[in-house]
Amino acid sequence: MRLPAVSQKSLRLPLLLAVGALIWLYATGLWRLSTWKVPAAYEIDALETLARLKLSGAMGWEFLVDKTMPRLAAPWVADWSAYPMPDVPVFILFGKIAGVIGLVESSNLALLGAHLSAVATFYLCSRALGHRALFAAGGALLFGFNTYLFHRGLSHFSFALAYLVPAQFLSAWLIGSGNLILARPHWRWFCLATAVATAIGNPYFGFGYCQLLALALVYQSATTRNRKNITLGLACLGVFAASLIAMNYSSLLAMLGGKAGLLQRN
Repeated sequence: MRLPAVSQKSLRLPLLLAVGALIWLYATGLWRLSTWKVPAAYEIDALETLARLKLSGAMGWEFLVDKTMPRLAAPWVADWSAYPMPDVPVFILFGKIAGVIGLVESSNLALLGAHLSAVATFYLCSRALGHRALFAAGGALLFGFNTYLFHRGLSHFSFALAYLVPAQFLSAWLIGSGNLILARPHWRWFCLATAVATAIGNPYFGFGYCQLLALALVYQSATTRNRKNITLGLACLGVFAASLIAMNYSSLLAMLGGKAGLLQRN
């Protein structure tokens, strides 16, 4: 029996993600359960990533407010207040999963999630622009399994979480294009949500996002001068800045106040 057209469309993304998971398993060689007990990397910042997963899972959502953990005591309180840590919700999620399946297994699952989330976001943004499903899927797989993501991996896990980049480009295009598509409220919410999610994530992606928004606003101001688009673009910049400060207020205070922490990075 032939499935209805709506059902066929709803199966496209899950099927694409299943194909992506098979590609990742083949590329990493993690076919057997025993291979999941070995971390993907030990070099560079891989140990920091594993420590953050452990710490985030133990602290939970409290970690968004209080980045000290007295019970680690090595030899004093474990204090990460002066150290900017992006993607806290992602680390909390996989930190909680680590408590169930193990830290190393959770870190491998997090890497798989980084690739699949990049595939999903690219595909959905491409479809939103009206591209054919086949071309959107092909582009999504190329983006989700590019050399950059594999190279960053566990050592620079926050860099591997590049799933927001397609959404950033789409958001900037919507603001700069002058298209009447912004008359639909859900696109305005999409742009604002992208700003918040970007502020929570890697600051390098955030600074790139600000440049995209600035270029979109310059283009919009020089062409159609649509007031709604310009207002939305400025609102996105404001929401991004406010969210970035809220997520990193403790490290900003340490940096601006001159109070040195046990771990510090500007």
